[in-house]
Amino acid sequence: MDLRDPVSLGGAASRGGIETTAEWKLIHALRQDSHRFSRPGGVAFSGGSTRTQELRNAINYLDVQIRRTFTILRLDLLLYLESEVEGDASQTSSESETESKPDEDSDQDDTSSQSSLDSQPMSPIDDRSESPGDSSSPSAAEALSMLTRLCFVLEARVNPVLSPREPDDTDHTSKFPRLTRLIEHLQLLSPSTTTLDFIPTPRTSRTRFLFNIAEDEATAAAFVNFTDPSQKRPAKDTRKRMLADAENLSKLLLSFNSFVDMLQISAGSLNTIATRPTESLAFDESFSSFSLLHKFRRQTATACCAVLSHFGCCRDVEHKALLQLPGWDDVANYDTPDESASLPVDLFFTTCLRDQWQPARMYFLQPGHSTSYNKRELCQALSDSRMNDVDFEFYVSEDSKTARDAKIPIYIPTERRRTQWMDRDRLPIHSLWTLIEQGRFAKEQTLDLLYNTGGTGSILEIHERKALAIKLVVGLMLSMNSDHVFETWDPKHIHFLEPVETQRLFVSVPRKKSGSSLRKHLSLSSLYPSSSREDEEDLKPLPQFALLAKALLQIARGDRLSKFKIGKGSDQTSWDAWNKLRRAVDSYSRCLACGPDVDRETLPLLQAALGCLDFHIEYQNRLRESQSSQKLEVAWKLVFDTILIKIDDNLTLKKLVTPSTNVLTQEDAAPEPLHVACQTVQQSSVVAISTCTQTSSCTTIVEKTLPRQLSIRCVEPSQPNVELFDAKQASTSSTVNKFWTRLETFHKSYSGFVTHRNTVSGGDSPRRIRIAVIDTGIDFNHAGIMEAKEQGRMKEEWCQSWVGADAKDEDNELHGTNCAYLLHKAAPEADIYVAKVFNQNALRFYEAENIAKAIEHAANTWKVDIISMSFGLRQPAARDDGDEAEEQSARYKYHKIVDEIETVIRDASPRLIFAAASNSGKNDPRAFPANDDRWVICVHASDGNGEDGGINPEIQSGFNFMTLGMGLELMERENFVKNGRARSRFKSVVKSGTSFATPIAAGIAATVLDLASRVDAINSRAKKKLKRPEGMEKMLRLMSTPKGGLRDRLYYMAPWHHWESGWEMDASRSRWVWDTINLEVG
Repeated sequence: MDLRDPVSLGGAASRGGIETTAEWKLIHALRQDSHRFSRPGGVAFSGGSTRTQELRNAINYLDVQIRRTFTILRLDLLLYLESEVEGDASQTSSESETESKPDEDSDQDDTSSQSSLDSQPMSPIDDRSESPGDSSSPSAAEALSMLTRLCFVLEARVNPVLSPREPDDTDHTSKFPRLTRLIEHLQLLSPSTTTLDFIPTPRTSRTRFLFNIAEDEATAAAFVNFTDPSQKRPAKDTRKRMLADAENLSKLLLSFNSFVDMLQISAGSLNTIATRPTESLAFDESFSSFSLLHKFRRQTATACCAVLSHFGCCRDVEHKALLQLPGWDDVANYDTPDESASLPVDLFFTTCLRDQWQPARMYFLQPGHSTSYNKRELCQALSDSRMNDVDFEFYVSEDSKTARDAKIPIYIPTERRRTQWMDRDRLPIHSLWTLIEQGRFAKEQTLDLLYNTGGTGSILEIHERKALAIKLVVGLMLSMNSDHVFETWDPKHIHFLEPVETQRLFVSVPRKKSGSSLRKHLSLSSLYPSSSREDEEDLKPLPQFALLAKALLQIARGDRLSKFKIGKGSDQTSWDAWNKLRRAVDSYSRCLACGPDVDRETLPLLQAALGCLDFHIEYQNRLRESQSSQKLEVAWKLVFDTILIKIDDNLTLKKLVTPSTNVLTQEDAAPEPLHVACQTVQQSSVVAISTCTQTSSCTTIVEKTLPRQLSIRCVEPSQPNVELFDAKQASTSSTVNKFWTRLETFHKSYSGFVTHRNTVSGGDSPRRIRIAVIDTGIDFNHAGIMEAKEQGRMKEEWCQSWVGADAKDEDNELHGTNCAYLLHKAAPEADIYVAKVFNQNALRFYEAENIAKAIEHAANTWKVDIISMSFGLRQPAARDDGDEAEEQSARYKYHKIVDEIETVIRDASPRLIFAAASNSGKNDPRAFPANDDRWVICVHASDGNGEDGGINPEIQSGFNFMTLGMGLELMERENFVKNGRARSRFKSVVKSGTSFATPIAAGIAATVLDLASRVDAINSRAKKKLKRPEGMEKMLRLMSTPKGGLRDRLYYMAPWHHWESGWEMDASRSRWVWDTINLEVG
């Protein structure tokens, strides 16, 4: 279809849903071309003033938002709205076009850079006062309005080099002519064309970006110059306009992204299907995870060489040889204590005389083995083992080298063990292809399957299919850049034992008559980046990956796909087949996702198939980005990220860890008792910071009648600012008391479903959930804390301080004490640990470093399950004295501290970490670490009825939830003088803030973990996933209900949204409660 055709594009909404409109087709076309765009990464700038840094930060944020729109966002969710009244979309499209026509005689000058943003019809997110979207369900009209506005804004900012302006662009005969020409230009590019950026960056040439941030030509040209380090910085007024343009465009994209994120599908959001936030390891760290895979690959190659060198010399019969495929855990076991230990390579052979099958296991010959092992001929040793009914175990030297066609020596133990790894009566009589033909991968039992198997065959369950798929992918990884290729992408080479199961899966060991197993290379060299543009344009998909994608599709649905074949003669044939299959998989995935019930079982395998089909493009992009010489490891990491993790999101990729004798071996081991209430850790180093003597005064900002009191005590310039997100309030609310009453009722309701704890060797079994509060410390004189101590849920030896000269330094702020009190109230069964890292809201750099130390201590020493942090870090305040060098130095140190905290948070995974959003309302974004949504669960505050109190920051994409944090009755310290002495006492006060919502959310999560450990009805898979952030997020969704409009929609989280009133008294309702957790989380 011609994108220019006004008939095919314009006003198509009247004939159908959103999918028929010009706006959808253009935005969707950009999304389909996302593989052409450069990979994400911070836009690198250096030098400049504070105000210039604001512009750079705005550009970075814009880059994040636009990448999310066109590379991550589930745009297909918009198509769920096409069942609306047919006229909605058409009417909105017509109105938008009429209202949005620019004046024909208007010129673009330096003051009009925002005209396309200002003149467009207000999106439903910006003005919903008269919109049908005031209801909780968004409409197709709203979606089309959002798409229309986005297209108008992008149309005005298209890079003129890629899509030059033409005289007839303003005659309105076709919608969005420049955007249309840009997409046509992209579609004509070769798949291997150098990647493009969305907006200009320092790494971008003038021809390699799609959109500018500004609409008028003068500001747009100035922005391109601004991203060029060799150019002079634009004038101050110009930078001011650029900043406004970047911020406005970011707001538009954020609104659009949030709108799409909020759309719901019948069985849950697609974001929860077949995806998981992959643990982001640095290349050198993730590569160390492949140590075992490298070792297994070497050992497998050695085994094949040795076996085939013997079988090639045997004249009696042509032996059959199979290799048992390992699972991911077999080759990625990062807890292996001895990296030099030999791994077993399991094989299956036929003997010489009787053509009988014999299992075998090969190891590397270790030093000192020569005295207990005899050198033997393989065929004779194989026959002896078969005759004596013992398993065949043989050893080969790791550095075996022989002349061509010579036998590689093998060694047999002098004392054979009479063990059996496998029942010898089970034979590999089934191939994957025969199972596909029988119908074992159909979605339901069929008459054909029963007939083909004599009434005994059954379809494979989803866990069996996933296990099979993972082993096929691992086999492909072993074959990369290897002389020994295991064709796991060919179903005819995959063998099953009878009866059929996926625990033991075999692949043929192919060989030529000469004994070599060299057959079909799986070389990655054709994908290596080249300095020649012509070579890059010849980038072709690897046939092995395309065939593996086909095999995964066959496993997923049972379709044979017999017409999909990779041509052996013509490259064009292979290209056509690849393109046709990719389009089919993409369309089919959308069909499954858009149906009345989402097919959660099939979608992961389809997503993995797409990862296979896009491997050649993504691999070259990663090689360019990393500039790594470890090209095989880059490929393995990409396979893990885009294929394996899609199949099973429980797979892990971590560094090899050598256990230390000093580390506690039992997770339940109690911490060593301390002789003081809170042990003080001496500072190992103090960073001297040169500061200015000027101070900033405290300011009270009123937001919707609620005072925002951050108690920032005279923060010095060039120091990081920690904010405790609490504020005083006049009086408490009745909704707060109702919340606590309902929470107490919930705690009582599940008492009949949990197993009771037993005291074993002084500890509780099952172990209680442990929570660490990292804050201003603890005061054990607080009545609520005294109660927790009496119940054994808090102890003085479970406290540690990283600040203060006195180990008994009290919590003068009472912020940490109040948080610990709320935590105990929300999770009365949990053990609470306290880490004191600062005294008040102002801290020095060396104190900020304590946060990372406390997180590491909580994870590795206390072995906590949850960490609660009710504070946020902000960048150092701008200096008024113009000392840019000092300011840059302070920023560098701040980012270094943030990096250290991010590192320990990542290393603490999969623990649950909760952090407060902020109390600044819409004035500031989330603070750190709450904005690190890869590893941290961000918490917003509501009143007891789930209403937003006006202190929460702008929502971000993804799941934004809130819980009680407004109008809480807490304690503060009141100072007074009596008998000439300064004294203090507790005083009741009403406070609000995300600081207090955070421990309540963490406490509810702890209760869920406690139930998971003590309720038999929750399956092991769900128990495991609930300990991870992505699994707990699914559980939080189950306990949440949406509040507010799409622009500021938050989800109010409380247990009774899942455990509804009276659930425990109805057997069917209680069964539904646990089954839903297993289904949605597990």
